[in-house]
Amino acid sequence: MPRCATATGSCCGPRGRSPWTPRQPMIAWTRPSSETRACLIRRPSALAPPWPRRPQTRRRCSSTSDPIRPRPSTWRKRSPNASQAWRDSSTIGSLRSRRIAARRGAPTHREGRMTTRNAHEGVGWRGALTSRRIDDHDAIEWWRVAPEDAATVADRAFDEQVRTPAGVHLSVVTSASALEFDVWIEKAASSLDVLVDGVLATRVALAHGWQTPHIELPARTVEVLVVLPIDTPTRVGSVTFIGDKAPEPGRERTTRWVAYGSSITQGIGAAGPSDSWPWRVARSEGWSLTNLGLGGQCHLDPAIADQLRRTPADLISMCIGINIYGKRTFSARSLGPAVTGFVRRVREGHPTTPLVVVTPIACPDRESTPNADGLTLRDIRSIVAAATARATELDGIPVTIVDGLDVLNENEAPLLPDRLHPNSDGYELMARRLAPRLADALGGVTR
Repeated sequence: MPRCATATGSCCGPRGRSPWTPRQPMIAWTRPSSETRACLIRRPSALAPPWPRRPQTRRRCSSTSDPIRPRPSTWRKRSPNASQAWRDSSTIGSLRSRRIAARRGAPTHREGRMTTRNAHEGVGWRGALTSRRIDDHDAIEWWRVAPEDAATVADRAFDEQVRTPAGVHLSVVTSASALEFDVWIEKAASSLDVLVDGVLATRVALAHGWQTPHIELPARTVEVLVVLPIDTPTRVGSVTFIGDKAPEPGRERTTRWVAYGSSITQGIGAAGPSDSWPWRVARSEGWSLTNLGLGGQCHLDPAIADQLRRTPADLISMCIGINIYGKRTFSARSLGPAVTGFVRRVREGHPTTPLVVVTPIACPDRESTPNADGLTLRDIRSIVAAATARATELDGIPVTIVDGLDVLNENEAPLLPDRLHPNSDGYELMARRLAPRLADALGGVTR
């Protein structure tokens, strides 16, 4: 009775399966006689060898008595090195694999480009407390207040301000010749700023919805800052550096400054997001800024006090009063205790951190005009200063008080085009006057 030519075992699997069945040993035969074939049909294991089976190289069976032929070279498995080289190729590879890599946060390389998914904690995104991924376009949206704290306010306008990325920016060192990224804004129009080595290079106008700005860069090693809009919720998708496969995060500034306030702290009224007074102070002093300016929403909310109490900071400033006047949040009886309690709550988490309270800047139409609760802006300015001093007495830890009229006074009303918000020149003047006061509270300029 003929034996298997490779001596690997029966040519037929259990129940007479063909040797061509996947995952079965493929062996070559000498052509059996008709009696042998009949025997195999009746008893498939009749030709099983008495010795144990051993794994052998897969060979292709022949239906004739031809000698054993090795499989073609195209069947051979790629070596690990060749396989890895294929994966790393910048010119070979599917678009789908690059998209999957981007979703997972990994950089993808293609023809001199580096494309990356924008997590807040990756590739130099700074200025926000947290972020969340949005399914649409697989984008990232930044939150300046923790969602669990924002949920306690339950106000649509507050939620919109929390999702507005004032002060959020991309900081990278790159030699790319251009930068492209997918960005979505909620409002009809806004803008973002691009700074190269600290100098404004371009201001990009944005429209509602998704768009992909193309930003030319100098094609040499520079620090690039992309400052996101300050007046509308914004989402960012993938970012592409053209001509540079390895951009690095920009210089990390170690002094952490958190600035809480209203739309004036947010920068509303400025020509662009890099013209706000907190941004100007942070850049001039070399500080890392977290901007908690919430337009129309500076009402001493307990959620914000908890957020400030937990946020690591080397300096905290609080501009209090203008929204309280406009929204009639407190009366003369309740405003003082609210300010004292808010400052003391923040102090609980920062027993040694310098705190600075800034009273409202001048607003000519509101200085002597009572609101519905009978408070003028002068009244509010006085109550806020007295309540802050009371917090100092109770805790025994000084809190710096800055009079808003020393920052911008009534004689400088032309710098308030809408009689409330400064323009870019007004914000520049505010920054020049507040920077030394904040640096003195901190104990000197730290870069």
